[in-house]
Amino acid sequence: PGSSGRAAAAARPDEPGSAGPGNAETPGDAPRAEDGGKDGGGEAPAAATGASPHALPTGCHPDLAGRTGLSGAELNTLGWRCYELDRLPEAATLFAAATRADPDHALAHYNLACTLARLRAAGRPCEHDATLARILDELERAVALDPGRRARMVEDADLAGVRDAIRFQALAGADLSDEAVLRELLAGHVFYGPASGAFGASERLVLERGGAARLETLEVTDAGPSYRPAEGRWKVADGRLHVEIGEESWSWAVAADGTLRDRAGVRFRETPPECSA
Repeated sequence: PGSSGRAAAAARPDEPGSAGPGNAETPGDAPRAEDGGKDGGGEAPAAATGASPHALPTGCHPDLAGRTGLSGAELNTLGWRCYELDRLPEAATLFAAATRADPDHALAHYNLACTLARLRAAGRPCEHDATLARILDELERAVALDPGRRARMVEDADLAGVRDAIRFQALAGADLSDEAVLRELLAGHVFYGPASGAFGASERLVLERGGAARLETLEVTDAGPSYRPAEGRWKVADGRLHVEIGEESWSWAVAADGTLRDRAGVRFRETPPECSA
């Protein structure tokens, strides 16, 4: 799949890493628009699953997302046509409709994740519910339905903006029990406490490369919201994240869902409160 913008839609869809979240990966085997793209995990293109019982119009028709009687494969095809025209909001609407019509359609879940990732990268997460959490939910569902998609997602340019997420890396096969792997994943990472209304996260934990840590606590005054920082250090030992800030210290397990946990439960999440009310 391609990067965000018009250039992605213009790339050859038969090249790995080119336009289309579910594009063909075999040179010379470019997908037709009615194929809905081709996956990277052994599933046939949508059109190859049988002739469509409906005559689908060419071009981008998001209004058909609400049409009854269309199958998940047909809605995925319609989404792909919008995607090829770089009409990402409309593509997301149709891919989402495809997953509702057929919750087991792996390609539709994957295509939706890729399209949402591009919308999020363009700075439009709340407008289209293109949050990190939702993107990872769709990817997780796609991989559960088609494990072969795991290799595809690692190389997919559409997903570049979410690839650093611990949940993404764990889904891709990263071994969080390997301390060297865990240390590399945590370096430069930011974790978020619970949302505080429209002001964002109540706390932010920043893990700098080199071992510096910063715990930022939200303060709301008459001048507005701001974060009060407290400096410290972090390290990985015994398979856990250890953080020391001043005289306080914590030890958390790093879970595959991107959360930091102790006996009391979840303390931080890697998914920010992007669309808090």
